[in-house]
Amino acid sequence: MGKKTEAIVKRLKREFHWTKLIFRDRNWRNLAFSPWLPYNLWQLLYIGYRWIIALYFFGWFIVVFADAQPKTLIFLTIWGFITYVAYLLIAAVSCTVKLILNWKTVRNGECPIEKRIKIGVTWLEDELSWYQKVHWVMFQLSILLQLGILVLYWSLIFANDNPMTKYHPTNFHVHLLGGIMSLVDVGVSGVIISIYHVYIGMIYGSVYSIFSGIYYVAGGKGINGTDYIYPVLDYSTNPGQAAGLCVVTSLVLMAAMHLFAYFCSLLRRWAVWHLRSSCYREGVEPVKENLAI
Repeated sequence: MGKKTEAIVKRLKREFHWTKLIFRDRNWRNLAFSPWLPYNLWQLLYIGYRWIIALYFFGWFIVVFADAQPKTLIFLTIWGFITYVAYLLIAAVSCTVKLILNWKTVRNGECPIEKRIKIGVTWLEDELSWYQKVHWVMFQLSILLQLGILVLYWSLIFANDNPMTKYHPTNFHVHLLGGIMSLVDVGVSGVIISIYHVYIGMIYGSVYSIFSGIYYVAGGKGINGTDYIYPVLDYSTNPGQAAGLCVVTSLVLMAAMHLFAYFCSLLRRWAVWHLRSSCYREGVEPVKENLAI
C-alpha cells in the first residue's frame, strides 16, 4: 500500500471511528473558537460575532412572542426558532466561558506541550467540558431544524400562507434568515459535524410528528380553528398523506439536511486544512499555534 493510500485510509478511519457516534472531541478549541482566526486574541472577534448574532435573534424572539397566542407553540417553525435562539445563547456563553478559563494561553498565543493537538492521539481522548457538549448537541439540532424549516416552508406552505403575514419581517426571520445564518455558522465555526449524528434530527422530527398526531386525536385546533396545524398536515381529510409527510420529513428530509450540512462542514475543514497546512507536517509536532483539524 502506497503512502498516499495509507494516508487516505488513516483519515477515513478517523472520520468514521465509532467514537464519532457520541459527542467527543480531542480538541476543545473546535467548540470555542473559529478555525479561520489565529488561536490568540484574534478570537475576540469570533466571540463578538457570537454575541451579536445571539442578541440579534433574541431581540426578534421577543418581537415574535410579544403579541403571539399561546397556540403558536403548535407550529414546528416556532419549535425550531426557540431551539435556534437557545443554541445561539448557549454557544455565546460556552465560547466566552472557555475563552475566559484559558485567557492566559489565548492572550499569549501559547500552545503548551501537553495541550498541543497530537497527530497520533487516541480517539478515546475527550477535552470537551460538559457545557461544550450541550453546545455541540444544540448546534447539531438547530442547524438541521433551520435548514429543514427553510425547505418545508418555502416549498409547501409559503404560496398558500396568510398574505397579511407572509411578507412580514418576522416571517423572514423565522423561516429564512435562521437557515441562512445556520449555513454561515457551519462555515465560520470549528464545530465538527459527524455523519453519525444524523439520529439527532430524526429523533426531533419524530417527536414533532408524534405530537401533531396526538394533538389531532385530542381534538386540538389550528390557529384559525381549523382541524389541522398545517394544511399539508391534515389528518381529518387525508390521514395517509399527513402520516406519509411525517415519515418523509422526520427521516428522509432530516437525513438529507444532515448530509448537506456534513458535506458543507467537510468543505470548510478542507479549506481550513489547506490554509494552515504550512504550519505542520504529518508526524511532526505542530508549531506554536494550535490547529483545528
